[in-house]
Amino acid sequence: IASATALIGWFLWLCKLAPRPISGAVLAAVGAGSAVATNFFVSPSTDLILIAALPYVLLLVGMHSDIRTRSRSDGPIRLLIFAGFGCGALFWVRYASLFVPAGIAAFLVWEWLRRRTSVRTLFVFVVAAFIQSSTPVAVFQRSATVEMPGVS
Repeated sequence: IASATALIGWFLWLCKLAPRPISGAVLAAVGAGSAVATNFFVSPSTDLILIAALPYVLLLVGMHSDIRTRSRSDGPIRLLIFAGFGCGALFWVRYASLFVPAGIAAFLVWEWLRRRTSVRTLFVFVVAAFIQSSTPVAVFQRSATVEMPGVS
């Protein structure tokens, strides 16, 4: 399921970037097929979950940016909240995904410097990613405190 999700996600994201005629669909299909290594079809791992979820997080941020460009408002903040929660959740699947929210935050800073978005959008994304990534730490920390008899 994760392999199919990855192929569909990368195809959708690449279709958004590629030229519109038939060549864009062909280019997106080839790119999506190249995004997932064949060994993941045999033995999936946490890398596959990261590869499968990443295009959807990028699509959320891209949708927010497109809406923001067209309407000159901050766009639906909930898209950035979902993207932030997705990035925070990816951190717990694979620690190497720490670079995903860093890259998206850098993109939002770039958008802010170009005066295409406000600081609020960056703040909402960073707070959502931080809450999602730190919640399991708080839960595990609370459950890990064990009192030992005779030790004070």
